[in-house]
Amino acid sequence: MGLGQEKMLLEAGVTFDRICEKYIDAKREEIRSQGIDHDHSNGESEDVLTSYIKLDTSKYELLDPSNDKFIGETLLSFIFAGRVTTATAITWFFGLLTKTLTWKPRFAKKSPQIYWKLFKRALYEAVRIYPPIPFERKSPIKSDVLPSGHKIDANSNIIIPIYALRRMRSVWGEDAWEFKPEMDFRDWRVQT
Repeated sequence: MGLGQEKMLLEAGVTFDRICEKYIDAKREEIRSQGIDHDHSNGESEDVLTSYIKLDTSKYELLDPSNDKFIGETLLSFIFAGRVTTATAITWFFGLLTKTLTWKPRFAKKSPQIYWKLFKRALYEAVRIYPPIPFERKSPIKSDVLPSGHKIDANSNIIIPIYALRRMRSVWGEDAWEFKPEMDFRDWRVQT
């Protein structure tokens, strides 16, 4: 109806679209001035906007890097997803640290390098126990076969239970449900 909060949301959407258009145009001009086309990257770290604009269309036939609306909606998804997941991870992290007093002596009087190493381990462990996104849904655009040999039809819903996978005793040990901030995740890398 375009009244009250609905009107404010519509106006905010128009403003966001205008800002996105401005940034997308500026980024396209920057990429053009550097002489880099869509399909080639110099391998350097780049921002999300640049990576979508320079998307290799031969690999991703359904994505159109020339469609500013698609890129704008993708940016909006990143903004909302990043905000919520970061807030969730930080909340669980500090909540777990306050309940687990055994970590305190490890942090006391440590060099900055060791402090940040321990801090990072504790953060990874908090995200393992309480992942900000507890499950993920995927849907293939065409039929495929998984490495396990399972056949998947196009448009099937595949649910990946991240919360459950990160608590599997067969992977993480008998104490998989416990918060262990001293855990070194390099020990858990999948070998390929």
